[in-house]
Amino acid sequence: MKITEGNDEVHTTLDDTVDDEATGTNTNVPAVTSNALTPPPGMRLVDPLDLYLEREAGGPDFDGDFLNFNGQTGGWTRGRDREAIGATVPFLVNLPGMAVGHVKLVDGKIVDHAIGLVREGFQRKPREELDDYDESCWPTNKRGEPIDPWKKTTYLPMRCLEDGEPVVYGPLAPTHLAAIKQFVKTCRRTDLDGKCPMVLLGSTNFKNQHGGVTYKPDFKIIGEDYWEPGIPAPPMTPVAVPITPPPSPATAKLAAPVKAKPPGRNNMDDEIPF
Repeated sequence: MKITEGNDEVHTTLDDTVDDEATGTNTNVPAVTSNALTPPPGMRLVDPLDLYLEREAGGPDFDGDFLNFNGQTGGWTRGRDREAIGATVPFLVNLPGMAVGHVKLVDGKIVDHAIGLVREGFQRKPREELDDYDESCWPTNKRGEPIDPWKKTTYLPMRCLEDGEPVVYGPLAPTHLAAIKQFVKTCRRTDLDGKCPMVLLGSTNFKNQHGGVTYKPDFKIIGEDYWEPGIPAPPMTPVAVPITPPPSPATAKLAAPVKAKPPGRNNMDDEIPF
């Protein structure tokens, strides 16, 4: 999948170089260049991963198998054949390659997406900016309740250190997305110095509202290493965001746009509230 949405990087360089010949001086002092970034008025500079942590409750190409996590058993599998992943198999997580957004499902298959890289400052689109607002056209579950075809997702690219192959974890379940956010939060507490975290894939569990047990992913950090052998990952460029955070999106159910009623004194088309 390719990036459908994204934000252009803004690079601001303050060049303090002084032309000695133009000023008539020759001090033999090396020119000083400042690479400090200055945010636009009313904006602040935020590391893209910190922005993800702030905004998480805008596709890239990803190679390799998808990882799957079973919330009923706590087991991890890999690929279409659901090959079981052992508890001691290490993975290297490419945090700079993480992406967030939405995918649209029809009959269990992804038919559309709006995904972008976190390092480029991409943020999830508000639901109202996506299509399919009319709940009467949505698919339904076993209880006959409408199901929104657009789902939030986060893509976490990794490399299996057992066979060197790339994989990606792209869950849709809220508890699984929350587990990724907790993992990123843990990584932000440590200066990885251009390296990527090395993890074992595990699980934790909690009692659900039905009295049963639900499992959620757990990423146990066991070390760190360079994604490209011997080459530190470049630091992410801070992105400018408003100092005043945007309001939280409305939690009300989405509805199709309402057509304006024609003017008239005896308009009897109002919906009866019962």
